[in-house]
Amino acid sequence: GGSLWQSVISSGINAEYGGDDRIGALNKTVAHNDTFNIGSMKVTCFETPCHTTGHISYLVEGEGADPAVFTGDTLFAAGCGRFFEGTPPQMYRALIEILSTLPDNTRVYCGHEYTAQNLKFAKHVEPDNPAVLP
Repeated sequence: GGSLWQSVISSGINAEYGGDDRIGALNKTVAHNDTFNIGSMKVTCFETPCHTTGHISYLVEGEGADPAVFTGDTLFAAGCGRFFEGTPPQMYRALIEILSTLPDNTRVYCGHEYTAQNLKFAKHVEPDNPAVLP
């Protein structure tokens, strides 16, 4: 985690990558499976719309470190993002066909911390599920 961020911070990259022209500071538009480098790290872009139509998740891979995916508002611990602009089939594709196919050792970095809230809801919906019991 820390060494990955140190590499990003010290790279001196001067770009705002994204998939939605509504992002004011955007100066590098990316699409599904586009790649770019930050120093020696490879970044792969995945279109994961649903929260917003232009949502992008970023997989970062570097030598000697576990891969990391930055999922923004798509995937959270024990939950997924709210549907503001997308559809259930888009969320299915994002979660099942894209993000769940990443290597098991991929570290997930969400855009917000909703774990306790998500587990409380899961316990309410599935009170006998051992995966959500304390």
